[in-house]
Amino acid sequence: FTHVTPASWLAFTGLAVDSPDEEPGWRHAVHPDDRAKVLEVWAQALERRTEYVHQHRLRRPDGTYAWVVSRGVPIPRTGLVREWIGMMTDVTDRMLVEEARERFIAILGHDLRAPLAAIFSARPSSPATTA
Repeated sequence: FTHVTPASWLAFTGLAVDSPDEEPGWRHAVHPDDRAKVLEVWAQALERRTEYVHQHRLRRPDGTYAWVVSRGVPIPRTGLVREWIGMMTDVTDRMLVEEARERFIAILGHDLRAPLAAIFSARPSSPATTA
């Protein structure tokens, strides 16, 4: 996250790339509801020097948010991690399909339950058998 290709970052977010020392830098583009978790997972990856993978939203130039999967891998040099290489993949379309699928399943479940409930409530009770 500390070095981003300026042209691609500007095209995706509409924001200029800040220097690594400026606050909050890239954090401005992260959706406010996702920001704390993004920072937490990033801090853990930095501390442990392990791969960073997280799904979150980034603001687009038009003010809408895109879902992305961010991935970062530490590049150790002489035992120390001095840089990370990473990428972000836009998964907005996948998220929209998943949301539509969930809505469809909820509607389908409701539409199936209503007729079945009517059928079961209209059935006469079975008489108790005696021995």
